Order: sequence, then C-alpha cells, then structure tokens
Amino acid sequence: MQLAFMRALWELGEANVAQMQAQLATNGQILAVTTVATVLRRMEKKSWVAHRSEGRQFVYRAVLSQEKMGASVLSRITDALYGGNVGALLAQLIGSDSVDAADLAEVKRLIADKERRNG
Repeated sequence: MQLAFMRALWELGEANVAQMQAQLATNGQILAVTTVATVLRRMEKKSWVAHRSEGRQFVYRAVLSQEKMGASVLSRITDALYGGNVGALLAQLIGSDSVDAADLAEVKRLIADKERRNG
C-alpha cells in the first residue's frame, strides 16, 4: 500500500489527504480519508514524505525519490532472495520471458556505461 502512496505523490508532486484519496481511487485503491491520513503520518515518521501546512490542511510531498526507493527495495530483494548475489538477481531478471531484444540491448548499454565509469 505504501508503494501506491509513493507513486501517487511522485505523480502529483504534492497533495493534501483528499487529493491523495482521489488519486489512489483512480488507481483502484478505495480508502477512507482517515486511512489515507494515517498512512501518510506513518510514512512521514519513516522520513519517506514530509508535509507543510496550508490553512488547516497538510500538504504532503515525497522526500524519498523513486530511484532511492527502488535501490532500497532491490537491495532488500537481493539480500532476502539471493543472499546478496546481484548476479543471481540479474540472471533471474534476464531469464524472464518478458525480456525482449530491446531490453537486452538496454542492459548491455547500462553494463558498458558502468564499466566505463569503473575504469
């Protein structure tokens, strides 16, 4: 659920609770206003989001970027499922039936870029 909240904030930039509720509903998550507010407060305690006051409402924004969250999630998956073995994770991803020639070309490009940066 928290990932859906982060996606909504990344899409909106910033939003109050009612705007978040509406955005989540467009993505199929029908939640009460109180639930939305509670989840946002919990995410703020984790330093994933922050708020500012606008009149009597809080307006929330993502503090954690999509890239940082992605890196954190991938790190946890790699550790939990593959014992920290990045190669095993990549083998699983590349071996997927959904990977096409364009995806493989992009992976090759990314590897070449990384090799250049690492010298």
